[in-house]
Amino acid sequence: MRGPSSGAECGGSRGGSSVSRREDSDVFCGDDSDAKSTAAQLATELGFDPIDAGPLTNARILEPHAFLWIWLALKGGLGRNFAFEIVRR
Repeated sequence: MRGPSSGAECGGSRGGSSVSRREDSDVFCGDDSDAKSTAAQLATELGFDPIDAGPLTNARILEPHAFLWIWLALKGGLGRNFAFEIVRR
């Protein structure tokens, strides 16, 4: 989602899982470092693992993931109780 004149974009989904893990990921991008700090703080406060995906031009890469989540939730039968996660090894 993009905040009003924030210069940052983020997208994430909150869901449950039976897999033992840390947190659901929230990937965000932007050109404004203050806006990105705010996005990361908000993501953390909401229980997400904030992932900085670079400059705002990367929003075009992030947005299809949001469309995929919406399709899986509404048409794919998963409902809203799932999330994407970046797994660090």
